[in-house]
Amino acid sequence: MPLEIHDETARGKDELSEWARSCKGDLVIQEQVMSRSFDKVTTEGCAPDRAEVGIEAVGRDPFPIACALADRGNRTVVTGEKRSNKQRQNRPVPSVCADFSVKSCDQ
Repeated sequence: MPLEIHDETARGKDELSEWARSCKGDLVIQEQVMSRSFDKVTTEGCAPDRAEVGIEAVGRDPFPIACALADRGNRTVVTGEKRSNKQRQNRPVPSVCADFSVKSCDQ
């Protein structure tokens, strides 16, 4: 998982957070998400009108999608969100993944 997602997961006080902290080195992908991929996912997928929505509204969703773009054949984005065909700001992760031909699945 991208570092940004790990940090979000590890912040809690539950068993999942504790586990994420204990094996950070094995979980975090050792590469930086390229800013062009991140910007593309953000502006074309998650929030097509970023100027009005603001990056804060999109959150960290673009990070795993941009990371998966680097190796589409071997990476899958896991999410608890459901796909939606509605065109709106801050679209669900599975819908954005589909736009970029990135595999996704639910938990």
